Amino acid sequence: ANEAGIIYPYAINPNNGDEYTLGSAPAGSVAVIPITDVIMKYDYCEAFGTYSYMKFLDSIEGNPNLVGVLFEMDTPGGEGFGSKNLSDRIGSFSKPVVTFINDGYCASAGTYIAAKSNKILMHQPSDQIGSIGVYTTLVDVTGAYEKQGYKLITIYSPTSPEKNLGWQEAMK
Repeated sequence: ANEAGIIYPYAINPNNGDEYTLGSAPAGSVAVIPITDVIMKYDYCEAFGTYSYMKFLDSIEGNPNLVGVLFEMDTPGGEGFGSKNLSDRIGSFSKPVVTFINDGYCASAGTYIAAKSNKILMHQPSDQIGSIGVYTTLVDVTGAYEKQGYKLITIYSPTSPEKNLGWQEAMK
């Protein structure tokens, strides 16, 4: 992390544990990419997005001193957009990629991204991986409004009459 608290990828020498910037790593080093925030497509609120992680992978792949990548994950997941691109990039990466979950979880979009790693490791039994999918909770307040004398009217454009169709069908 730098003085602003932003966690950047770094390199580690597996022989002695010394840490380096990606550009100054000696031969045989492993790049470490921490993903410890909500996953977004673009950089946001001092967190890197999936597009930045792909740029890091590009620079790592072109660095002959870096022999592989370790993703350190503790993420609740996040945005699906961009996650497939990063997962595909990991799947086509020419160097070994390992995802390591240490005292946390790798959920939803994190699992999607980690799935194409060469190996996924968890440090302890309480670590978790999974929880893929999207859900929503709906509350039908129509009856409560009607009791108060309100009538809900929804108007749709004739060019998009099926907008919110899933919600409409769930409320039937």
